Formats: sequence, C-alpha cells, structure tokens
Amino acid sequence: MKPVIGLDISKAESHGQAFLDRGKPHGRGFCFTHTVEGLAILLERIRVSEENKVLD
Repeated sequence: MKPVIGLDISKAESHGQAFLDRGKPHGRGFCFTHTVEGLAILLERIRVSEENKVLD
C-alpha cells in the first residue's frame, strides 16, 4: 500500500495523520496552519511518509 495522509480541514488550521499501511498509523497526528510555514510542515510529513513506505 502507498502511504496515505488523512486530513481534517478546518478554517484556520488542519489536522493530519499519516498511515503507512491499512489501519497502522505512522507517528503521531499533527496540526498545521494555513500559512507558508504550516504547509511546509505538511510537505515534510509527506516526504517522511514517502521515505518510510511499506514495501509490498
């Protein structure tokens, strides 16, 4: 399975959780604001998830 990041989008900030395999969270959930700095946090989480992906 490819890594998945679930997002809960709100007006000022959003929350996310990465999953490397079905039903198995990767790390802790995270929060980010809708700013350049906040989106950099999301991008870093995406990169980390890609690097740690589970191989089939």
